[in-house]
Amino acid sequence: MEGADVRFVQGDVNGHHREMKKLAGQFHDHGLIDQMQIQTVSVFLNEGKPLFARRTGLPMKIQGIRQRGETCVEVLYLVEKP
Repeated sequence: MEGADVRFVQGDVNGHHREMKKLAGQFHDHGLIDQMQIQTVSVFLNEGKPLFARRTGLPMKIQGIRQRGETCVEVLYLVEKP
């Protein structure tokens, strides 16, 4: 895509993950998120992990749920525009 800022990364994912959460927040700020497809894998974590770097208050409505294999579920959320 012409003019796209595409980056390939390697190494420790923590720093890259933080940057992606910031980027997602910027998309939210500009009203550019229409839907989110979130996959959850059944791995025990002691706490949930935030999707964005900060709280956004996105009004989301579940449009569909689909099982992916034996340990994963995918949820499609539509972002409700004001």
